[in-house]
Amino acid sequence: MKASFDAAPPRETLVGSVERVTFHNDDNGFAVLKVKARGKRDLVPVVGHVASISAGKFIHANGVGTSRAVRIFKTYGHDAIQVMTEDPYRLARDIRGIGFRTADAIAMKLGMTRKSPQRVRAGISFALQEATDEGHCGLPVEDLIKLATTLLEVDPAIIRTALTNELSGGEVVADTIGDRPCVFLRGLYLAERGIAERLLALAKGSPSWPVIDVDKAIPWVEKKTGKTLAASQRADHQDAMAAGLGVTEFNETGAAAFEIRQLWNWIDCKLQPKVKKHVKAA
Repeated sequence: MKASFDAAPPRETLVGSVERVTFHNDDNGFAVLKVKARGKRDLVPVVGHVASISAGKFIHANGVGTSRAVRIFKTYGHDAIQVMTEDPYRLARDIRGIGFRTADAIAMKLGMTRKSPQRVRAGISFALQEATDEGHCGLPVEDLIKLATTLLEVDPAIIRTALTNELSGGEVVADTIGDRPCVFLRGLYLAERGIAERLLALAKGSPSWPVIDVDKAIPWVEKKTGKTLAASQRADHQDAMAAGLGVTEFNETGAAAFEIRQLWNWIDCKLQPKVKKHVKAA
């Protein structure tokens, strides 16, 4: 019996999404795809013809890795191509884990220049973000322009125009510190104002405990922590206990936060006998 080679191979219906485009011919649509199919642990290779380009393929073609491509597509869906071609710097604002440098590399591959308005405007926030690494919540205008000029490698006049546009759009905030005009990232500016307003509100009140004997409290804290406080630390703690408020580092496991908690523990120990006496008398 003669074997037949004309029979079509068995076909399997897959339900899933295209994760990777290994190859695609724009002329005839021939494509080699990797599909994440329902019920399959590994990506399934699929060979066939695809008439139109997919967002995933476009993203991969412009230097975005698989994990980032998935996040971009989940964020923008089928608008991903439009977002990336119109303003790829939106990626840095909208998607966690994608910063200015990554968005900038994508933009360069898409044909944007260093002087592109989208790039320079995004670069304003990038420069301010870089300044936070040095402990700054904002920068004087001239310092910001100087830093952005260095980072973006464009003329300062272009930076000034972009800064005006960013201020108008509300992405960054202007304020005067002393006699110097400064610019802040909006989120940090609001956070700083919130902290200041809260401290002012606390400062108007009075401590809920009697006068603390610092000469007794500090040795108690040093014994509990196993550390000897410097003169400046002693002074800071004395001021905090007298005023009833203070500011310490954000890291709740840091040494300063631990010392402050021990001070409050000492105060609590001193207040407990007074509370018990009051309850007993009642």
